Parts: sequence; C-alpha cells; structure tokens
Amino acid sequence: MSTGTSSTMTGQPAVLTPAGSSEPASYRLPPWYDEQHARENATRYLPRTEVEETIRRYLEVKQTSKLLGSIPGNELSTAQWHSLWAADGELNDLYARLDQACALLYLPDGYRPSNLDHLAEAYRTGEIVPVRTLPMVGNLPVEHHAYLGVSQKPLSQVPEGERVEATVSIASIRQAGGYVRLLLQDEAGQTAHARIRDDRCAVADQVLGRPLQAGDTVLVRGYAEQEPVLPAGTRTIDVVTVQAAA
Repeated sequence: MSTGTSSTMTGQPAVLTPAGSSEPASYRLPPWYDEQHARENATRYLPRTEVEETIRRYLEVKQTSKLLGSIPGNELSTAQWHSLWAADGELNDLYARLDQACALLYLPDGYRPSNLDHLAEAYRTGEIVPVRTLPMVGNLPVEHHAYLGVSQKPLSQVPEGERVEATVSIASIRQAGGYVRLLLQDEAGQTAHARIRDDRCAVADQVLGRPLQAGDTVLVRGYAEQEPVLPAGTRTIDVVTVQAAA
C-alpha cells in the first residue's frame, strides 16, 4: 500500500499529462500554427510565446479541475472545494483569452472545441497552408489632412492621431469586441485594416439604408492609429464616418 499523499487529496493543484499530448510544461505550438490568420482576425492578438504560455496554463488547470471533479463532493475538503472553484474560474478566463486570440484551434486533441477538429485536421494534412507573410503595414493611399494642408500618402506614413480620408472598397467585414473590423482596398490592390465602433457603424447603416457589406465602395473618414495588439508601425484607421462613394 502506498503511503504517499496525493496532491489533490491535500487540496494542492495537480498536474496530469493530457491524453494524446506531451506534458503541459513542454507544450509547443504545432508546425502549422497560422500567425497571419491570428494577426488579421484576433480581437486581442497575442504573440506566439504568449499563446504557448496560455495553452500550457490552460492544460495544467484543466487537469487539476478534472481530477478534483472526479472526487465525490462529500469527500472534498473545504480547501479542495476552493481549489476547484478557483480552477474553474481561471479556466473560463484562459478559454476567453485563447478565443480572443484565435488560438483555441491549437489546443491538443481532446481539449479543443469539437467544431474546430475538422479545421485542425485540414491544417495537419496540408489542405490549408498557413500564410508565411508579414502582416500588412497599411500602404493604402489616403488623403492626409494636416495643419499645413491636404496631401496624398500611404497610411503607413501618416502620424498617429492625424485625420485621413480614402475612397475604397470593403474587402472583408466582421464584428468583434464592440467594433466592426474592415479590410479596405483600393483599385490598385493596396490595403489597410480599419475599425469602426458599433454605434458609428449603425449610423452608417442607416445612411446607406442597409448594413455595410463586403464589396461596397465607400468614403471613409477617420484617424490614423496604432492599435496596441498590432506590431509597432502598423497603421490602421479609426473610422469616424462611412458613406457611399460619390
């Protein structure tokens, strides 16, 4: 008979090895990690190292929660109950963090949401190939409205906080975190990311008489900005108004 004391039985966190994966501490993102997709779609972009760290912690806490949850409630001590509640709360926070970073896909088999399994398999088999390019830096030509007048220049050269205008088409549109995020493109194919607050977008929808959609040609007015979630030097547009192009 073993005389050792289980860490779970003493209410201390326990770390188990997830089925079908290495130990959480040695977890690494798979070779098919698609950073470009995350940069373009995440509502809260995380660098690769932070994604790995968050997934490691998620696996550790998940195993603690599972082990404590397997013990009948009437056999859990007060300390163990507190550990279980704390683990469940942290799991919710970690899951939300991974979701915002478009990183739930990289959880090991058996841990990721089942609706993402087919996507993970498509990456693994090469059906989907990650884009190995740097994020777009915002070379879309814009009208720069400065103190000395108006000039035409790439968005990437406009100082943060200064007013810009551009007539563009909407290449893609999606809603995320209180904003509607847009990918703007001109006739020459130059692009830039932009975002507009939900309330401002609702006003634009009313003016257009319908919701904004991909393919619309519009005049956007706003301010050059450096979003904290994007690499330094990546200019986007904080859109104030959108209207149909003349």
